[in-house]
Amino acid sequence: MKILLVGAGQSPHLHGWAAYFVAAGYRVHLLTWHQPDVPGSAAEPGVTVHLLPGQVVLSRRGLGLARSVWAGWVIRFLMRRHRIDVLHAHQVIPYGYWAARSGRHPLVVTAWGSDVLTEPYASARAMRYVRTTLAHADLITADSDHLRRAAVALGGGAPSHVIPVGVDTALFQPGGRTAARALLRIAADTPVVLSPRALAPVYNIDTIIDSIPLVQQAVPTVRYIIKYGYSAGREAELQQRATALGVAAAVDFVGYTPAVGMSDYYAAADVCVSVASSDSAPKSVLEAMACGTPVVTSDLPWVQEDITADEQALLVPARNALALAAATIRLLHDPALRAHLGTAGRRYVVAQADYATAMARMDALYRELVSVKREM
Repeated sequence: MKILLVGAGQSPHLHGWAAYFVAAGYRVHLLTWHQPDVPGSAAEPGVTVHLLPGQVVLSRRGLGLARSVWAGWVIRFLMRRHRIDVLHAHQVIPYGYWAARSGRHPLVVTAWGSDVLTEPYASARAMRYVRTTLAHADLITADSDHLRRAAVALGGGAPSHVIPVGVDTALFQPGGRTAARALLRIAADTPVVLSPRALAPVYNIDTIIDSIPLVQQAVPTVRYIIKYGYSAGREAELQQRATALGVAAAVDFVGYTPAVGMSDYYAAADVCVSVASSDSAPKSVLEAMACGTPVVTSDLPWVQEDITADEQALLVPARNALALAAATIRLLHDPALRAHLGTAGRRYVVAQADYATAMARMDALYRELVSVKREM
């Protein structure tokens, strides 16, 4: 079978998707605006990458619609030339809109989060693009039921399913603390709090930094690792914030690390914190849970669906440094609670968000779509 993925080529999430289907024997093509040239991107061996032509011209301000129209024509050409069986767009906008403009089917659209939860409400144009995309889809997937229902509410009348991005529970598993701390040069007795999210405003890294002085009052030797995949141009700003609060010496900002290295950070941490304002089953949080690392996360709708407070994680309001500090201190002072959350979190991820299980479900959905297409 041949599939054409349309999405952000530099994304490790899309990388994981492509890797599974290459290994399953699919012929996988990728059309992207972004060059997948970083480790862990969608430039998986076996993936044929197509960069959208004309980027120098089409990157100019005000050409968003022209870019989408052109991308639709490129998709039609690629599907005809390579005899593609399934077109699958990751992110409703812009990539889903590209696919919708092509008029080709069967079309799978996967919502990623803000493309459904916040971006449609930024402008009438964005809402129109989102509704058009979802109306053209033959199948809609999302990584949480909250996100799936949000897509359906915006006009997604096609069958919809919850398909997690998935965590490799063989790679991300409990253990290895001593080796991980030696690798990262962290003393065995140092309390470590990890933030594994990007530095974009939605992830509220400033709230985490604001909580540090409060945590230090109870745990003076605490060390924070701000581990981000991309900085959104905010690293200097956040470092200055830490300096102004007098906690810069306790905070390490660490840039991109491949997935294998990321497991070492989870293993080394005593607590993982993620307090985004908008989210949907983030892979980094699930990876931490799979590693048995206790999590403090913001009390968002996706969490309320599946996560029980004080059972699989501690829940706090998104932008409340005081509540975040209290939860962090509670975990650092309570080894039994950390162990309980770690065990329950691991159990949850294995049952609900295992990578191989999720991709096998997607494989079955692809085959069903192709079967229906051939019968028509």
